Amino acid sequence: VGAANASFMGLHGDDLYLLSRHGATNGKVIRTSLKNPDLRQATTVYTDPKGVIQSLVWARDGLYLKILEGGPSRLVRLPFDRIGQPDEIRLPDTGTVSVPGSGTNDTRLPGVAFTLGSWTRPGLYYAYDPRSENCTDTGVIPDWSPAISARLTVKRVRVKSHDGMEIPLTIIHPQGLELNGKNPVLLSGYGAYGTSSEPRFNLGNVPFFEAGGIYAVAHVRGGGEYGESWRRAGFQDTKPNTWKDFIACADYLVTAGYASPQTICGMGRSAGGILIGRAITERPDLFGAAVIGVGVCDALRMEYSANGVPNIPEFGSVKTEQGFRALLEMSSYHQIKDGTAYPAVLLIHGANDTRVDLWQSMKMAARLQAASAGGRPIWLRIDYSGGHGKGQGGEQKRAQDADMLAFLLDHCGRSQKP
Repeated sequence: VGAANASFMGLHGDDLYLLSRHGATNGKVIRTSLKNPDLRQATTVYTDPKGVIQSLVWARDGLYLKILEGGPSRLVRLPFDRIGQPDEIRLPDTGTVSVPGSGTNDTRLPGVAFTLGSWTRPGLYYAYDPRSENCTDTGVIPDWSPAISARLTVKRVRVKSHDGMEIPLTIIHPQGLELNGKNPVLLSGYGAYGTSSEPRFNLGNVPFFEAGGIYAVAHVRGGGEYGESWRRAGFQDTKPNTWKDFIACADYLVTAGYASPQTICGMGRSAGGILIGRAITERPDLFGAAVIGVGVCDALRMEYSANGVPNIPEFGSVKTEQGFRALLEMSSYHQIKDGTAYPAVLLIHGANDTRVDLWQSMKMAARLQAASAGGRPIWLRIDYSGGHGKGQGGEQKRAQDADMLAFLLDHCGRSQKP
């Protein structure tokens, strides 16, 4: 199996099905004989024309595939009696599908169980019946959606970046909001390690929505929204695409009337610190504020930190000329220019962070404070009981969210409630 770069399996009679990435970075379903397996002669039974096949489980009636396409995911059924003719399952909402592994799904029964969450609602647990072709809420997970969920609307657009590549942008806001360019907008992005910004409901955004805010997600290159090629297009010396895609999305929000440059707050965390740090150093005029959470700000010195070496495959090394030039370009600390009117910046870090060292944010804050000529504040928020964010207690999370919301509304304005 390892030779075929395969994972996930399904069985039907003498047929063994595998999800393989050998020669197909976006995944393909292959079939071989269980009695006489030969992966070199395996038959390809399905590749998806638009998305990335992320997982495969099997049931009595067929194979079920989760397919990622630009952020949201789809669920596709391959019936055993017509394995090459997929059925697209009509989902109750556009969001993130999570299918339990084959050890959890009951392969003796037809259909599949899965969770589905979205930008506007927490995940629910559904069961799909291939006979009725319906997805039913099982009630296993209680629906704890807040009242604002029913009033939120989601729009997905594609924005042309600096090189003409179309970048998916997701925009979420309360219905009836006047798009007059005066609304506070929180635009977030990541774009590293092939990690996708998939739809998920964030309870911390509820007060922002209730204040009339707009939350947007830029699905920039460097992530995995369209597979390995999307990741490689924002990787090492192609990393500038990541923040240039983000800048293009911010420009779109202005030209489309969602915001003005004074009302946009850009946000990125961890490796997303490269994205937002370079966005505000390249286009300081485009953002009223920025939040950098546990961010990589000095990419040149990252390699020499405790967790630096494992990140060399993603970002490169200063020990080669090509690597040094790429890291210098993505190092926001080294791109700060004296006398520039930078936006207000809030840097958030945990003192016990073992993945991105605290000094990254401290250096960035000090350099911005010394260089900025715009009169806007540069804040450094250190949680002395926190780390990289995982394991953060409820009280810590609420306090951080409150500080971020206060900062955002203070520097990017308040919208009238719709």
